Amino acid sequence: MMITLSMDFNYTPVITVLMWLANLTLLIWDWDKLRVLFSEKSHEKIYQTPERISKKWRIGGLVFYVVIIIFLCYGRFFFK
Repeated sequence: MMITLSMDFNYTPVITVLMWLANLTLLIWDWDKLRVLFSEKSHEKIYQTPERISKKWRIGGLVFYVVIIIFLCYGRFFFK
């Protein structure tokens, strides 16, 4: 945090706080996997395996991936 504040870039503290919040969100998202590290009950199975990913999420992920690739390949022509 000290490097980002001392360099005096515009909006660096805002970006740093947003990145910190993103990391905190990911930690909360994976808490079921991470709580094994903080549990005293090491012999019990704490983590439950997730169910199979539904078809709509797989299709949505594929569409998102294709859109990102198209944007990366052809996006620079739109923003001249």
